Formats: sequence, structure tokens, C-alpha cells
Amino acid sequence: MKYSPLYTAILLACAGLTAACKDKAAKDSPAADTKALFDRAPAAGTPKGNPDTISFNLANYARTNGSLAELAKLGAPGDAYLSLGNKERFMIEANAVAEAKTSKAMPPKFEAGVWAGGYVFGVPLGNISKLIEILAIGGSKPVNLTGVVRYMGQEKFRGSVLKTWQQKFMRELSTGLTFPTPIPGLGVTFGANIGGEFGGKIDPAAAADGTIATSFVPGLALSAGITGGVKAMNFVSAQAVGSVTMVDISISHYAALIYHENLGIGASTLGIEDGNMNWMKGSLALRATSNLSASGALPPQVDAKLWKLAIGGVAGNGAVWEYKLWEPTPIMISQLPPFSQFMHRFINEPATRSECLQRVAKFEPEVAKVKASIQAQVTKLLADYERNKNPAQLDEIKAAATIKTNYQEILAAAESECATL
Repeated sequence: MKYSPLYTAILLACAGLTAACKDKAAKDSPAADTKALFDRAPAAGTPKGNPDTISFNLANYARTNGSLAELAKLGAPGDAYLSLGNKERFMIEANAVAEAKTSKAMPPKFEAGVWAGGYVFGVPLGNISKLIEILAIGGSKPVNLTGVVRYMGQEKFRGSVLKTWQQKFMRELSTGLTFPTPIPGLGVTFGANIGGEFGGKIDPAAAADGTIATSFVPGLALSAGITGGVKAMNFVSAQAVGSVTMVDISISHYAALIYHENLGIGASTLGIEDGNMNWMKGSLALRATSNLSASGALPPQVDAKLWKLAIGGVAGNGAVWEYKLWEPTPIMISQLPPFSQFMHRFINEPATRSECLQRVAKFEPEVAKVKASIQAQVTKLLADYERNKNPAQLDEIKAAATIKTNYQEILAAAESECATL
């Protein structure tokens, strides 16, 4: 069965906004649950403040959402970013931002992305704050979708995304910083760094004249660690133990842009879900073996306050001492409350009430066709679900119900505009 590009576009966008309904739908009768959803599909939230723009900022979202209070404590002034870690040891500054605009006389457009920069022992990694950037940029007229990955200001990827794009890059964020005496009296030297992988996936599920929809999943997984080995200056031997996952996220973004030329209305849908989220988990330590005597005493050049005995000394083996280099408090947030907003407005204002009513009259049959298509789709999905019990199909059913509401909202907005002319 084929559907209009606008229908397909909104279907994709809404599919990502409905995961919260999955658990309930899985427990209840799918048919009964779907009928209720189809009859009473709630509209997505509408933007507050700027009527032309839907904006998402993870640092701001954490500050304004009570369930993310633990993450909100890490927000920088002005919600510029989340500050993860300790600059004297390891720190990452990162944020996820997205924006969809539907402005007067301008077709809708959007941009979404994740960025990160960092410090190791107070030294910035690179000469720019946004050391890593992963972006998706789209517009509805002309229809376009571009993916961008930058590292240290240089583009590692930029391309028009006409089919699914997925790529990852692995990097140490600096080429092995080495500190001869990072901690006075420690008795060992070591290299330290933040490294890992970053990249993303963009899936342009629908695109046609004036209509584009996409899912975008930027991924960022960075860990603090010891690199280049540990040199024992005053010990017999030394080694590093452990690592710290500072951030490991893959936040799902969904966007649909519609420029309906006949009606003269533009619409944008933007949603963000949790994906995978891990923050500040693990620990880093240094272990060093003292002299090989049974006493296992610390070398006299070493500051005894820095080391704790891990394994007692045995003649011929010495003692093993441990210095806890870094053990941050883990952030126990693994889920992001779903964010979704839908907005619409006249891109080209009708000059008269008569012209406005003519546009509405042309659009009303499209609304009826979409409702019929959705009902047919729901019937097919229910039959498929009864055969294979795939929970993803319940999300699609909820998404289809939301499409009906969005179409009706666009129609109601146009009718309201006509009444004021």
C-alpha cells in the first residue's frame, strides 16, 4: 500500500515520539488500546516563547525537568553545556541541541547535533571548544538533508544523505599527553587522555517536493584512561588499572518538515528520545610495586599520603601500593524523558478570507484521505501484530493516530486564520 509523502514523513517523525506508550500498549489488548488512541490521539506539545522555532538543549532540558536533577547539577551558566568531570583530572564539556524553524515566508528547516570538548589535567584537548561535532541539517524547499562530522574543526564527513548513512570514528582526543610530574611525590609518570568513538546514523525515510522526514542518532562514547604506559621512577614497577566511561550516549532525534504549497502552511515536528545513556562510571588507579624486600616499604622519595597498601610485601616480591587517580561519582540517569513538539503556521498569508477559504476547501479532502489511509494502515498493523507480536508495530499504530491529529490541527489552524481575515 502506498501513502502520500506527507503522510510518510509525519509517520516517521511521530514514530519516534511515542515510545512512552509501548509498555502500556504491550500490556493491554492491542485492538482496544489502538481504538482509544485513534479516537483520542493527543497532539504533541507546541513551542513556547518563539512561535517560529522548536528548540531542544539537553543542558536546559535537564535543568527544567525534575527527573534530570542529577544531570542538571552539571549545567554551565546559560545552559551552554554539561560539564562532566573535574578539570584538574579529566573533564568533558558536551551538549545535544536541535532546532526546527517554521518562519513566515520561509520553508521549514532544522539542524540537530551533539558536540564535545575536553581537558586532561587542566590542559585543553585541542584548540577549539567543540572538538567533536556530529550534525544533521535539513530543509523542505528545496528538499535537502546533509550529515556533517567535524573533528578539531576539520570535516571528516560532509555529504548529502539520500539513503541511510552510518559511520563511526575512533580517536584519542590528544596524541598521548604525558606529564613528567603531574602529581608531586607520586614517584611515577604516566600519559593520560580521553578517547573513544563518535559518529552517527541518518535515515532519510521520506523525501518529496516540500516534504522531508528523517531519524538522526548521533553517538558519543568517550572514556578517560592512562595511555602510553606508566613509568616507575621510584618503584620497581608500575601499571594503570581501570578506566572511566565519561559519556556514552546515542540520543535519537526525529524530524519532519512539511511545506504544503496549496494550503500555504509550513509545519515542523521535532522529537528527542533517550537512546543509550551512561555517565561517569568506573575508576582509574595506579599500582606500583615497592622494593623486593619483605618489608615492602614505600621508597623514601614518595609521598606516603598518596599511596595505600593493596597487597602486603613478601620477600622477593615486594608490596603493591595503590593510588586512586580518579573515581568520579556516577550519574545514575539512563533515560531521557521524551521531548516532542509540533508547530505550524501560514508561510504565505492569504490576502483575503475568500482566498483562505478556497485553500481550506482544497485541503479538507486530503485530511479525509489521510484518515482513511491511517485506518487501513492500523488494520494491517494489527493483523501483523497478532501474527508476530512485534512491539514496534504498536508504536507505529500510535504514530498513525498522532498523524490524524496533526492533520486536523493544520486544518483547524487554517480555519482559525480564515476567521480573523
